[in-house]
Amino acid sequence: MIAIFEGVEASGKTTLINELMKWRPWFINCKRTSRSWWQQHESGDDPMPEPWDLNEAFFYDWRFFLEFIGNDSQGFGKATFLCDRSFITHQIFNTTLYKELHTDKHQAFFEAYEKKLATLPHVVFLCKRDVAPDFVDNFCGDVNIDVSKRNEMIAAYDEWRKNSPLHIVEIDNNASLQDNVLKCLAELGA
Repeated sequence: MIAIFEGVEASGKTTLINELMKWRPWFINCKRTSRSWWQQHESGDDPMPEPWDLNEAFFYDWRFFLEFIGNDSQGFGKATFLCDRSFITHQIFNTTLYKELHTDKHQAFFEAYEKKLATLPHVVFLCKRDVAPDFVDNFCGDVNIDVSKRNEMIAAYDEWRKNSPLHIVEIDNNASLQDNVLKCLAELGA
């Protein structure tokens, strides 16, 4: 089962995953990076690992992840992957923060990933939480996300949700953490 935790900055994704890992330590925690694995190494920002770490590629690049998972349906059913963000994040960020990156090619990749994920056992937990009116998050040091930009991102997630073929469950992280853990476990069948 792939459990993806999506939502804007400060929506409680990581907190919820960390708590789930306390309840179910055999789950596999997958934390994505701000750029995909191949982008980091192709850009020259990071040295090319010697040899390439397939484990790193598997957990950080959705092309690898979905292909490997999709090719072992029986083995896959025995594990639960908790993914802190996913390719959905790229879609939302590229339509709100980095509009110049939202190209037809990017859209085609997104649609292909979404279509592939829809064929696998999955759930997307769309996390939401209120923040103070003066909230500011300095995302990756180059983009300040204030309440206005955060609201734009929430609207983009809501718009995506309307047309997505994926199984999406809304999580209100203003509620009790324990209640949300139980809600997630009920969806995961764990």
